[in-house]
Amino acid sequence: MLKNIEIIQVGRDKFDYIKYAKKDFFNRLNHFFSISEIILKESKLKSVKERLLDEEKDIRKYIGNNSKIIILSSEGTTMNSQEFSKFIYKFSSIIFIIGGSDGLSENIKNCSNHIISLSKMTFPHHIAKILLVEQLYRAATIKNHLKYHK
Repeated sequence: MLKNIEIIQVGRDKFDYIKYAKKDFFNRLNHFFSISEIILKESKLKSVKERLLDEEKDIRKYIGNNSKIIILSSEGTTMNSQEFSKFIYKFSSIIFIIGGSDGLSENIKNCSNHIISLSKMTFPHHIAKILLVEQLYRAATIKNHLKYHK
């Protein structure tokens, strides 16, 4: 049974509507499992490679051995909401990682257990997080046979 979800996001939430939506879904999700987030600053180094390696150092501080690490990337596996619900409930603890404007380093991608895609489209990190938490809520309602998912 899924007990804990942590979301690591590179880049801050810049808009009030994101904070409102996040708060709403986090409150809903707390009925099903523990959910938390870590928001890391985007690196200010000059080259993309340097920025990704700098951000990788920060991300690694929060990756534990007991959780499944799932990267969000448009390159990942796609699934529908029912498949996503079955997928996440295979694990007791998950860390989702959302990269910043430059994405994520290959080292972080390689240390992940799974790479999934919310869409073939690219989204800013704060929109990707809202899509993720909505799908987590939908997954919980599917698992618990509640009316939200039709």
